[in-house]
Amino acid sequence: MAEIRVNATGELKLYDSDDSNYVSFKSGGTVSSNVTWTLPTADGSNGQVLTTNGSGTLSWATASSADPSSADGDSLGTASAEWSDLYLADGGIVYFGNDQDIRLTHNADKGLILKHSATADDKPVSLTLQTGETDIAASDVIGKIDFQAPDEGTGTDAILVAAGIEAVSEGDFSSSNNATKLSFKTAASEAAAEKMSLSSEGVLTTSGDIVAASGSVRNRPNAKPIIINGSMNISQRSTSVSSLTGQDYNTVDRWKTNIYTAGTWTETQESLSTANLNTTGHTKALKMDCTSADGSLGSGDAIHLQTRLEAQDCQLFKYGTASAEKLTLSFWVKATKTGTNIVEAYQFDDDRICCLSYTVSSSDTWEKKILNFPADATGVIDNNTGPGLSFNFYMAAGTDYTSGTLATTWASRTDANRAVGQVNHADSTSNNFHLTGVQLEIGEFSSSTLPPFQYESYQENIKRCERYFQQFPSTTTSSYIVAGNGFAYGSGNVYLTWPHRTSMRADPSFAATGTWKIFYSATGQNGTPALAADYSGADNTTVQMTDVSGLTAGVGLVLQQSADGNARMQLESEL
Repeated sequence: MAEIRVNATGELKLYDSDDSNYVSFKSGGTVSSNVTWTLPTADGSNGQVLTTNGSGTLSWATASSADPSSADGDSLGTASAEWSDLYLADGGIVYFGNDQDIRLTHNADKGLILKHSATADDKPVSLTLQTGETDIAASDVIGKIDFQAPDEGTGTDAILVAAGIEAVSEGDFSSSNNATKLSFKTAASEAAAEKMSLSSEGVLTTSGDIVAASGSVRNRPNAKPIIINGSMNISQRSTSVSSLTGQDYNTVDRWKTNIYTAGTWTETQESLSTANLNTTGHTKALKMDCTSADGSLGSGDAIHLQTRLEAQDCQLFKYGTASAEKLTLSFWVKATKTGTNIVEAYQFDDDRICCLSYTVSSSDTWEKKILNFPADATGVIDNNTGPGLSFNFYMAAGTDYTSGTLATTWASRTDANRAVGQVNHADSTSNNFHLTGVQLEIGEFSSSTLPPFQYESYQENIKRCERYFQQFPSTTTSSYIVAGNGFAYGSGNVYLTWPHRTSMRADPSFAATGTWKIFYSATGQNGTPALAADYSGADNTTVQMTDVSGLTAGVGLVLQQSADGNARMQLESEL
């Protein structure tokens, strides 16, 4: 018989030994053409499978695996047909590379281990987070690692990101700039926020304290604030002076008011409200209130607030060398009048200036400003106790100061280039100008990289101020304060040595105000002396008292403040 024919999709049934069950072959419902399979002539090996050559000839073959057909030859899945999940056993390993030099191992019940098998030097394990963004702008996050507990069942904060590390761009990327900071974020009961950052220039900024287990922590080249009393906390002379028209130190220590016929002003050490404290971080400010306006400035009219730095304290800037440092000046300002304002850096020894502008955007609103002064590799600051550098905050300037081009790089002083564009805060008696939180840092910083304000205790601050000015007694709240003991040189001359609380910058000038009394053991109170300095050095002053009589030479006595509590002895060695 040449063939067995089963018609109409019938089945070829092969029954088991007791005819109870069978296996069968059955054709598909409709076949477009005849199909013939030619079986192999012998049985295959254990585990082999029956395969076709695509032309009907069947043969035995070893079952294929997931191995690629050649080295680097196949992919597991495609761009449009992805595998959904991959399950590996405890201790499972994923190998990378032709020589399997990189492996990712499951550390059972603990985590993952990424290992480089190379044993030679300089073969680190490298993990790179690379963004696909092609236009990096300032503050863009390039890469980040987040830590969170999304499966936490209690507490609403637990599902938030609790900590993280981010790489954040500090400016627009270009072929020559990829400045990036590392932002370290933590949280207590909120989503993680930046608590510490490391800038591209290596500046570490933290919102809290830096605590070292041993040794010391140094986050600035200067141990103390470069600008003395930038917080405006110290005001030894007075807290308010009115009808100001000239140049002098009036209220806040280390701040000189220079008025060149540009209105009349009241200067005040201002106490800030809680709301303003929350904004600026400061409790005091220097306030200038225009009380007599100058709406039409003369060519030489001007007004500016000035703080001066001692020359030997400016050596950190390395001016006049190839290693000269950039400087960043920051401050809080509030003004009634909006518009352009100028801050001038003035170098005394070589008579050089650099002037930068800032804008008051909103009237009577505290705004923080940051100015980046370039390095001066030309001008030299002498290493002595004289004035080295000053910062002048202009409030008005006539054409003698504004008719040129603003000197935004260091140059020999040209008056016409000093305050170009300066608005006139003296043009109305409604105008006020407030300043606080003045900070100088070595280096170039932005709002995101600027170190926090370097606060000093009141005691540290006033001690630094007293190098330039000090008085006795320090307040007007007490009376009958004893200034010290002296002796009668003759019947009408008395001498008293006044040791200075702080060594002063130079031999100071001496001034006495109010009423003083001499108390003499034999006769009691004896006269109201006139006080003058017989000798005044950096560490002590000998005060001579005259206009007294009836004293016995060599007898000790006491100099005492009168009952009104307003008597003062003052020493000044300002820059």
